[in-house]
Amino acid sequence: MPMVLTGKIDKLDIKETMRYLGYAGVKSADGLDGLIAECEGLIQPVLAPKAVYDVFPLTHGEGEALDLGFARVNSHPIFLNLNGCKKIALFAATVGAGVDRLILKYNRLSPARAVVLQAMGAAAAEHQPCSAHILSPCLCFLSVSPGRYATPRYSSSVSPGSAMISSATSLPT
Repeated sequence: MPMVLTGKIDKLDIKETMRYLGYAGVKSADGLDGLIAECEGLIQPVLAPKAVYDVFPLTHGEGEALDLGFARVNSHPIFLNLNGCKKIALFAATVGAGVDRLILKYNRLSPARAVVLQAMGAAAAEHQPCSAHILSPCLCFLSVSPGRYATPRYSSSVSPGSAMISSATSLPT
């Protein structure tokens, strides 16, 4: 049964936002600090983080085909990551549709703000407290059985605004 979890983001990770903007390691850029502060004020009220996870059986088919219990995929990177696994824990997180709507609004009004809001949404979704605090206990619980361990996370961004992250973590048995 899927576990749906909600959280709250009190403070955005500005360093991570800067990284998403392509300014990793840069302490300040002309005019960017004010724009980031303004966008933080715009995005904070619409942040609505949610996360969900569930565990599914995994069946290996011919070649690189995988049956995830709810879908069949044929992907070399996913096959390599899940090789030898019999179960997966699928985890997804979002910062909410309000962030997407805000980005769409500012795409028309101010593309510079839209870019910063996109970076903030992506940073918040990837690093939201509910993601880290929910996913870690989930994986610890799932991997405590003898012979089980968690493999490296596989993720892909699927939503341009809220940057929902889907992680398939394999559980070899």
